[in-house]
Amino acid sequence: MNVSSPYFSIVMPTRNRAHLLRYALQSALDQTFTDYEIVVSNNFSSDDTEKVIRQVGGERVRYVRTDRVLPMHDSWEFALTQARGEWILYLCDDDALYPHALQRVAATIRGHQQELVCWPDDFYCHDTTSPQYLGKRGQVTLSRGTGRTCDITSRSQLLALFKMNSNYYTLPMMENSCCQRALVEKVRRQLGRFFFPPFPDYTSCVAVLAKTDTYTYIDDPLILHGYGTHVSGVSAIYDKPTVHVNFIDDFQGERVLEHVPLSFLTYENGIAECLLRMRNAMPEELSGLEIDRAGYFVGCYVDTVGLARNGADVSEMRKELFALLARESLLVQARVRASLLGPRLRFLFQRGIVRDVMLRLGILRLLDATIRRRKRKIVRGNGRFANILEAVRYVCQGSRGHRPTLGHDAG
Repeated sequence: MNVSSPYFSIVMPTRNRAHLLRYALQSALDQTFTDYEIVVSNNFSSDDTEKVIRQVGGERVRYVRTDRVLPMHDSWEFALTQARGEWILYLCDDDALYPHALQRVAATIRGHQQELVCWPDDFYCHDTTSPQYLGKRGQVTLSRGTGRTCDITSRSQLLALFKMNSNYYTLPMMENSCCQRALVEKVRRQLGRFFFPPFPDYTSCVAVLAKTDTYTYIDDPLILHGYGTHVSGVSAIYDKPTVHVNFIDDFQGERVLEHVPLSFLTYENGIAECLLRMRNAMPEELSGLEIDRAGYFVGCYVDTVGLARNGADVSEMRKELFALLARESLLVQARVRASLLGPRLRFLFQRGIVRDVMLRLGILRLLDATIRRRKRKIVRGNGRFANILEAVRYVCQGSRGHRPTLGHDAG
């Protein structure tokens, strides 16, 4: 490894998740590629994070710590300033890289000569009591992948983002992509920084898409993405709908939503805020891009469905949403109401009586078969893995450390 300028920097921002950090860090240390550094950036944790670094880390690991709690975008920016590698990727403290990840990315960089490479995720369920994921603790879901690589036009992804119907798996977020330092610096020279609120993964995604013509997509997951009740940020799937309060509190009075019409912070409304914020920051590169109004309202409504399913009172949110929708054109209103039929039916199907009828008719088995054609669950024994690192090793065993590609008949 070139100590002063390694080929890769794996940047790991962390806060009060030492019990998960040890597994993520070990997965970064288990890489078959050797020219890389690991930067663990501690966002003023009060747990055993430093102890974990001493136990698991080594010469490859550099440890830094903020002097106070920073909001997520500032924490990620601070961590970025510590990286010395030519290529930079982020590994969250609840995720895990597959052992061949860096080796695969390095080969793709040499073959495609792009400034940006990304890949999809597999999923691992950490501890969670969310009704939506009840009983899935320790379960792994593998996403279908062909193993092939292709170049994607950045403008096509920006158009999909602003239509509010993008494919998350093909978007170059920092957690599932590798960005050349030259591209990072290009963004920072223009904007003064790389990450912006409220969601630094989405704002940085828009920025790098705006600064590139194309990027390379590896259609093969290289990371096991962890989810559960521990997650920081905003989502509609948590068992406690107010979990994002801590995320908001970290802004210390700074306004989170400035550009969107709705006042409540949900996942889709936060994404829309990211898009509009970056369009204002990069008017030349993002000219002509407008948020699809119908897609915006539909996405925010679907968020309230998820929150309601987990016990939240969303009456005020929906009152505000439909009051604002009433001011839109009749065409937008018609598109929204047509699109909302699906989410409302899905919510209805999850109710006890309807579900029982569907079970008797065999409809749920048909739906399950359709889902399994797209994803495949890997289970062992009782279907549970003790931790995410154990899941990584199981997925990669018997294939020389490489995650097996799912063929068309998988599932």
